[in-house]
Amino acid sequence: MSVLLDIIGSVLIGGMLLVMIFTFTTQLTEAAQRAIYTATMIDYMDQAGTKINALVALAGIGVPMEDVVMIAHSDSLVFKTMWSYALDELTEDVHTIHIKVEPDVGDLGNVITIKQDNALISNPAYVSYVDTYVDAHKVRYYGYILYVESMKFKYFDKDDAITNTKKDIRSAGIELGFKRDAAGMVNRPLRTSLYIRCFFMNSYMRMGA
Repeated sequence: MSVLLDIIGSVLIGGMLLVMIFTFTTQLTEAAQRAIYTATMIDYMDQAGTKINALVALAGIGVPMEDVVMIAHSDSLVFKTMWSYALDELTEDVHTIHIKVEPDVGDLGNVITIKQDNALISNPAYVSYVDTYVDAHKVRYYGYILYVESMKFKYFDKDDAITNTKKDIRSAGIELGFKRDAAGMVNRPLRTSLYIRCFFMNSYMRMGA
C-alpha cells in the first residue's frame, strides 16, 4: 500500500512540475514576443516622428508667412509650400499638404494620411519597410502611417504660447498614440505613445531676417 501511495505521490509531483515548466515556457515565449513587437513599434514610432517632422519643416517655402497654414485643427493640419514631396524637389508651384487621421482600417488600426494637392504622396525615396501601404495596383505610398490610435495637434506662436490663430503659428506639438496587436496575445495589444515638436523652419528663419 505504501508503495502505491509513493507512486501516486510521484505522479502528482511530476505532473505539477510539468505544469510549472509548461507555464514558465508559455510566459517566457509571450514575454519574448512582446519584447520583439515593442522594439518594432519603437522603431516604427521613430520613423513616423521623423517623417512628420520632415514634412512640417519644409512648410511655407515660397509662401508668405501669414498664408502658410490653411487649417489648424486638433486632428489635422493643412499648409502650403513650394516644396514637392512627391518629386522631392523645389517647384514653381504652390502645393497644399494635408495631414489627417482617417478611420479604422481593420488590423492596421487608424491611419494618418499625408496628401499633396489631394493625392496621397507616392515617392519611392520616402518608402520604408514598416509604413508602406500597397493598394490594388501595388503602388507604394509615402502618404500612410499605420497602426495609429490617436493624433492630436497643439499650435504655438513665435513665443511658444499656444495659439489657434493661423497666421501666428510657428510650430506644432503632436501627440501620437500607436496600437498594434501582437501575435499570440489576443486582446492584449501593444500601446505606445510619442510627443514631437515640429517647427515651421522657413517661417522661423524669415522672422530672423
